Formats: sequence, structure tokens, C-alpha cells
Amino acid sequence: MHLRIPLQLAALSCLIFPLAPAAAQDATPVAAVGAQVVAPLPADLLPDEAGPIYVARATYEPGAGEDLVPDNGLTVMVVETGLLSFVGEGDARLVVSGEAAPAGEVELAPGSAAILPAGAGATVSNEETAPATAIMVGVYPAEGFVPVDPAGADAPGGTQQWALLGKGSPQALPPPSTLSIERTELAAGDELALDVPGVAVVYVEAGAVLATVEAGLVEASSGAFLRTGGFGPGAAFVGPGDDRRVRAEGSLFVQPGTALTLGNEGDEPAAVLIVRLEPNGGPQGTPAVS
Repeated sequence: MHLRIPLQLAALSCLIFPLAPAAAQDATPVAAVGAQVVAPLPADLLPDEAGPIYVARATYEPGAGEDLVPDNGLTVMVVETGLLSFVGEGDARLVVSGEAAPAGEVELAPGSAAILPAGAGATVSNEETAPATAIMVGVYPAEGFVPVDPAGADAPGGTQQWALLGKGSPQALPPPSTLSIERTELAAGDELALDVPGVAVVYVEAGAVLATVEAGLVEASSGAFLRTGGFGPGAAFVGPGDDRRVRAEGSLFVQPGTALTLGNEGDEPAAVLIVRLEPNGGPQGTPAVS
């Protein structure tokens, strides 16, 4: 059965981790604190005018799998933990060590990225004995977007689980050229300054952060639900001079041209996942300081 996914995949350490080779190797999570994945996105595959952008985490239990067939836009899957078997069809592409590679039948290790434009297809499965996760980024066209709910659909070999981490529609966005994913940890009292020329989704995995906006606009949500395609209670717009506390499982959608600071005013560490689409080839930010 073909499962049609609306999600299309579409950072802050000074050390940039290259995308790992698409071959079996130690399953070290690419989402380790400070790790950053950078995947160049071919301009010819991006929508002329970006519409909704989704970020989700897909969990594949042993034996689980699915067919990914994007109807429109662009889907990028970045393996986060474990190993996934991947069989690409049509114009499916891989990014390995930051370079494009042909997409055939391969085993994807953490850091490997699969790029699926509209009409391309892929079968993804977990043939290992441990669960695997992948970050899924979807970049849709401004018109013609029809959300589809993959939750509960049949999948070959088992059932995959999806968790929507954040979504939004950019007010304006030049064609992005780089996707970056980073997980960073803020100790008590730490701050992280972000300048976002493109767009970003900030997902709080643990603890809480105070987001203070200096310029631009941020949309904050206390939670997200993939089945409804909507956000839970607490969604709010945060403009210059305003702030918003975001707790675990909450998210921020950062509009283009926004400058903000994430601060941990609590007593416990806060873990944050940052996914960016940048028009100029790289994320910008100031490392956390005590």
C-alpha cells in the first residue's frame, strides 16, 4: 500500500558534522547535543513559492516500514537514530557527506538524508532489532496543498509512529538552499541568540525556555497533534519586545528575518531541537553562554 505523506523534509555548534555515508555503521544518534546536519537542497526541486512547512519525527519499530509517495512539494528524511533500509524510485535522491548521491537500495545510517520531490517514491523499513527514528521536513507549494493524515494507516511489516514537532507558513521566503538540524542543550542561566534569515522550527524536547523576540515574528504553540494537523491550546504570536515561555513538547515557528533569544531561566537543563531552512547556505547563531 502506498502511504501518501504530506511531510516533506525540509543549529549551532561551531563543529559541523557531515552527513554520514549511506552504509552500515555505528548507530550514533545524529541528534546528540551540539550535532548539526547540513543538507543542500537542489533548487529545481523546491516549490516556486513556499507554502506550509512541517517538521515531524517518525519512529520505526523493528519490522515497521512504509511507502513514502509525496503528492506535491518536497520531502526530506534525515535519519536520526538506528538504521533504515531505503529503496528509492523515480527522482528520489540521497545526500551523503554533504554531496548528492544516487538513490538505489541502501541502508541509511544516522545523518544520511533522503530527498523526495513530488512524484518520487521510496520504501523505508527497519530491518534491525532496535527502533529507528528520522526527522521529516516537508516544504509544500503555496497553492495546491492538501494535508493527509498518515496516523493509523497500514504499513508493510508493522506500524510507524509520527509526532508533529512544529509547522507554519512563511510570510515570505527566498528559495532555501540548506536544511540544517541541530539539538542543543541549555544549562540553567544559559542563553542562545538566533538570527533567522530563512525559517526555523524550534521544538523543546525537555525542560522549558523563554523565547524573547528582538525583531520579526514567532508563532508559539504549547503542543502539536499530527492527526488533526493543528496545534493545541496556547498558540500565540510573539512580536518584537515580547516573550513567551515554551515548555517540553511546545514549539516555535520562526518567520524570516527574525532575531530572538532562547533563555533557560529554570533550574534544570533544557534540550532544544532546531530545524532551519536557510536561503544563504547556513544557520547563524551565538553559542550558549553561562
